[in-house]
Amino acid sequence: MLSQSAVGVEPGTKKGELTATLAMAAASIVNIVMLLFIVFGGSYVVTLLPQSVVDSLVFVLPAIFGGLIAQLAMQKPLWGVIGIALALTVNLGPVPTSLKAFCCIFGLVIICLLLEKLKKATA
Repeated sequence: MLSQSAVGVEPGTKKGELTATLAMAAASIVNIVMLLFIVFGGSYVVTLLPQSVVDSLVFVLPAIFGGLIAQLAMQKPLWGVIGIALALTVNLGPVPTSLKAFCCIFGLVIICLLLEKLKKATA
């Protein structure tokens, strides 16, 4: 809508639709170009970091999971307990390292959704 008002066309007209389409295309191109610079620049920066810092990057995903568990536990303590139990089970079990965070996050979401459906069905 901002692009349509900048050009001075009415929404819903052919010119308005064309303007909105071109604005979305331009925004997509700018996003892709910026992401390319960030990805390649970030890759270069990572090569400059000391190995100890690079090794510590494996803790980013578990830290995000911990933050999500804390947020859930404040609203629904049962979900927090389930999240911690699931994380312990997955990390102590025979789950491949590359799938641990995936299993924890999606497992928690699925279990919590099933609990909510069960709660609504019994209510």
